Amino acid sequence: MRDVSRKLAVGLMSGMLLMAVGCGPEDSAEQAPMTFSSPDPLIESLESSQSNTRAFAARELGKMGAQAASALPALEEALEVEQDQDVREAMEKAIAAIRDGG
Repeated sequence: MRDVSRKLAVGLMSGMLLMAVGCGPEDSAEQAPMTFSSPDPLIESLESSQSNTRAFAARELGKMGAQAASALPALEEALEVEQDQDVREAMEKAIAAIRDGG
């Protein structure tokens, strides 16, 4: 049951992130940009089956800088298994930005 709940949570977050990057309603340009006060939902999204969601999560974690320090282990683990070169680059940049503090 826990695996089902976790997959559901990751799936829901993936959908929210896709909407944030413009894959949602046509009027999404009128909405305020999505900001994150915690790295936790982004960390979860690193496990998404969608490469664009994983890349988005990595980029947003990088933007958070030192505030996303708790995401470093998850980013490093995800980078080890990531096959998509664009996602790998986003993860590498995020790791560097977090380590550099911004």
